Amino acid sequence: MCHGHRANRPVCTTVLPGPANRIKQTRHTATLAQMAVDAAPVRESTDMRILPWRHIYGWLLAAFFVLGGSLNIFASPEILADYQRWGYPDWFHYLTGLTEWTAAVLIALPATRLAGSALACAVMAAAAGTVLLHGEYAHAVPPLAVLALAGLNGWLTWRARRPSSPAAA
Repeated sequence: MCHGHRANRPVCTTVLPGPANRIKQTRHTATLAQMAVDAAPVRESTDMRILPWRHIYGWLLAAFFVLGGSLNIFASPEILADYQRWGYPDWFHYLTGLTEWTAAVLIALPATRLAGSALACAVMAAAAGTVLLHGEYAHAVPPLAVLALAGLNGWLTWRARRPSSPAAA
């Protein structure tokens, strides 16, 4: 934002991203258009900095795993028949549901989101593998899609944790 004048040139302030939010001041010759834009009242758009979209994405993914876990724990007769057809023991749907609930909780919390994404990927890879091994190729599409979404969530989480600037060699 340009303000004030020093030596007939406006002083422009830029807030740099990062933990320290350093302020960089530069002097330059601003055009009338730039000065008009800077003078216009601007509403701060800090909403997305407070709640980044990657958190919303993580919560939606967590909600999916809460639903999936619930459908496995409180399994319908059709789902129980699927588990029997695939050769799993009678209690295996409980283990699957609890694993999905665990992935949901881990994904919902930013501190454990990467681990939750890894667990979610493992669950979806196992689900896709199960249906592929039994020749149910059309049924492999949803778990593979969710596997990709969980992988994307893990990558976004990993990327957000990386240092913002590469170390100088």
